[in-house]
Amino acid sequence: MDRLRDELLQLRTREGLTIDDLVEEAERLLPAVAERQTRYKVTERPDARTIRYSVTRGLLPRADGYEGGRARYTGAHLLRLLLVKKLQAEHHTLARIGATLAGADDRKVMTLLLGRDPGALP
Repeated sequence: MDRLRDELLQLRTREGLTIDDLVEEAERLLPAVAERQTRYKVTERPDARTIRYSVTRGLLPRADGYEGGRARYTGAHLLRLLLVKKLQAEHHTLARIGATLAGADDRKVMTLLLGRDPGALP
């Protein structure tokens, strides 16, 4: 668990991630933070379309900026994406997930992902 915590803390500080980077990192980390998705209408792994939809619904913040015509995201976007998929796997509605994420800082997101307080955040 501490290894996962350390990895999430390190990812939290990343910048300049593309949407493809978010998809790749989420696919790699989801098995460690979320149960397998059992609802047939919900994708088990996020894709670019899912991420764009999550931004539109307010579940994820808008991209931090654009470089070379491509949206750029941060590690904080990745943490929130992982939490969205975790809560979906636990059968929470998007409305409830949105309410959970509303005003949530990185500490709260990390606490919900890990199931415990992450300690000091760099």
